[in-house]
Amino acid sequence: MPEVCYQGRIFQLREDETILAGLLRQGVELEYSCRAGVCNACIIRATAFDPDLERLKTGTLAPNLVASGHFLPCKTRLKGSIELLDPAPGLADNPVYARTTVTGRVVGKRWLTDDIVQLHVQPSVDVIYKAGQFVWLYHSDGQARPYSLACSPQRRQPLEFHIRRHDQGHVSRWITDELTAGTDIALSLADGDCCLEDGMNTVVMVAFGAGLAPMAGISQQILDGGEAAVGGHLLHVAHGKSGLYGESDSWDLAGEIQASASMQYTGLESRSELFTSLASLNSRYCDAYWFLCGSPDAVYQSRDELLRLGIPEGRMRFDPFESQPLVALPENDECQPDYPDPQPELWAWLNEDNRLATIVADFYLQIFADPILSPYFENISRRRSREKVFSFYQRVFSGEPSFFGDRPDHAHHWMVHSDDIFDYQLLLMEQTLKNHEMPGLLITIWMSYEEYFRRDIIKTRPEGY
Repeated sequence: MPEVCYQGRIFQLREDETILAGLLRQGVELEYSCRAGVCNACIIRATAFDPDLERLKTGTLAPNLVASGHFLPCKTRLKGSIELLDPAPGLADNPVYARTTVTGRVVGKRWLTDDIVQLHVQPSVDVIYKAGQFVWLYHSDGQARPYSLACSPQRRQPLEFHIRRHDQGHVSRWITDELTAGTDIALSLADGDCCLEDGMNTVVMVAFGAGLAPMAGISQQILDGGEAAVGGHLLHVAHGKSGLYGESDSWDLAGEIQASASMQYTGLESRSELFTSLASLNSRYCDAYWFLCGSPDAVYQSRDELLRLGIPEGRMRFDPFESQPLVALPENDECQPDYPDPQPELWAWLNEDNRLATIVADFYLQIFADPILSPYFENISRRRSREKVFSFYQRVFSGEPSFFGDRPDHAHHWMVHSDDIFDYQLLLMEQTLKNHEMPGLLITIWMSYEEYFRRDIIKTRPEGY
């Protein structure tokens, strides 16, 4: 049985269970977020392991981190034993890691739906990848986002991506609105484990919205006789008929699947029939491996339903598409978000002895322990919440651009957020500021900023994917 030694204790893992899943199941507190090898929040160090038995998953971690034993426990499954340490000091405060890049040329671009663009990129060198993996696409200013490959290596075509346009997505808006054929773009090498493995003879793929991209690549790989899988089912869930872009005349993936003897396709125009469809597919494909891709809330809800149906997590692969963070826009950009004026006096007090970081850390320690507020942060790590909110406050109070500061109107978009909940959260924040002995005038300024964004945060219904 796989075994982990961590913080002086021995933990036994289940067969085909990731290190992260096994430790969390046994009550170990670890930082994590996407569980898909994208965010790097769960990075940890190995001190002793048998390289003949284990292959540690390192994702896009920089070579110097890999050389020092760092890896991603969310994607690593054991056969033997391993001893772990926390990441090297300082890494927890630095979410950006180096990536190796190559150059590619845009050779095709067209709209698949009102908000999803199909992009074809021909790399300057052969990029080795598996269907279902992702690469990072770099904006001309050096900022990047990960996007899933929507192609199969068997077809020897340019790399294909399906990119949803986000109004405040710095990279996605550049790709969908400005990038043209003939333009060169930087991209990383391929990575990710949401792909076929030996022994996966049958797969069921559940794609939400643009989550169809990696599933399209895997479907093509099965249709072309690649890897070990011999058949399966693709379920695509979208908002309305137009969102089922795999059924369009210009890109009839559904028709190609239905014409095959190895696969089946189902399209749903809403999530209303999702759980019924999952139960039906589970009955039909009792020994299948499941792939869940798309919006995080839909992926995690489906995972929970599959667990309820008796499917072990070891037979599931996840690729939750995290929300696009707001990046700093140029000062002369007409689309720059509307923020209230900076407050130098407040920022000077917060910036002394890094008080802002201490306040935010204390506030989220209480949030995650609060029975009313903690459900709004399910599947989001405390560290990631701190980083995003710290950057946001830094942006509004100081006026300095911040890469990781998310807009309030993106907060908890999958949940209803009432005025009563907002008021409850404000009381907790106000008490936290008093506990840190912030002067009364500065507390008033801070709380006025919170009120400024009330209209962005309050939601009477969940919003989109």
